[in-house]
Amino acid sequence: MFGMAFILAAVRPSASAQHTGPSLDTASLPLQVLDQWMSMQIRLMSNTQANFNGPFIRIYGYSGIVAYAAVRPSIDTRGPYYFPLEALNQVPPMPVPEKGKEYYWPASLNAALAYINRSMFPMAGRPLRMAVDSLETDFRTRFRNFLDTGMLGRSERYGREVAAKIFIWAES
Repeated sequence: MFGMAFILAAVRPSASAQHTGPSLDTASLPLQVLDQWMSMQIRLMSNTQANFNGPFIRIYGYSGIVAYAAVRPSIDTRGPYYFPLEALNQVPPMPVPEKGKEYYWPASLNAALAYINRSMFPMAGRPLRMAVDSLETDFRTRFRNFLDTGMLGRSERYGREVAAKIFIWAES
C-alpha cells in the first residue's frame, strides 16, 4: 500500500518532465484510476484462491512497480519522485514512448493495472474476471469522451507492454 501512495505522489505535473512527446499533463490523471484498481485488487485477493507459494504482499509490490512504470515517462527525472527502474535487480528494459506522439498516462495506467491483475489472478472466478473487464472498459469509455483513438490506443498499448515485461520479470 505504501507503494501506491508513492505512485499517487509521483504523478504530479512537472513543467520539466523529460519524455518523448508533448503528452497531456499528469494533473489530469483521475486519481480514481489507481484507487479503483487497488480496490479491485483487494477484492481479487479476498475472493480468489491462492495459486502460488508466496505472500500476497508480492502482488502489491509488483502492481506498484507496474503502476509507476506505466506513468514514469511523465515524471521529471530530476524530481524527488523519479526512481530509475533499472536499479531493480534484473528488471528488463521498459518500452520507450514513441517520439513526438502524445500519451494520456491515466489510460496507460488503466491498461497496465488491468493486465497485471489478470496475470496475477488467473484462478479468479468468472464474476471477478468480468469485474476486471468491466473496470477497464469503464475507464476506457470515459477516456474516449475526450481522447482521440490514436492517443488512447497508443497509451493503452504502452501500459500493456510495461505490465507484460514486469509480469515476465516477476515470474523469473
